[in-house]
Amino acid sequence: MAKLTQQDIDNGTVYVLAERTIRHRIPRALRIKERMDEGQKLSDYELEYLLNLLEDVHELEPFLEEHPEWTGVAGKMARLYAEIADEAMQNELKGG
Repeated sequence: MAKLTQQDIDNGTVYVLAERTIRHRIPRALRIKERMDEGQKLSDYELEYLLNLLEDVHELEPFLEEHPEWTGVAGKMARLYAEIADEAMQNELKGG
């Protein structure tokens, strides 16, 4: 059996990140954003989910440094999460 190269490992990492982002993270974040757009508050579960995503982003920083082609996607996701957080804060202040 052939030994995996660093390129093979990187390609696998990119595939897993893309799959997770496309199939799970974006749809879930958009559902949460929709709730925030409606003036609802974040549930404890949604808040925990967003906090975990922020931790993941910090863990990905070394990967993003080596693969700058992913920084655009990461930036868009970070902006989406920031919008959700801003709307959630506004909803809390309004008592929504």
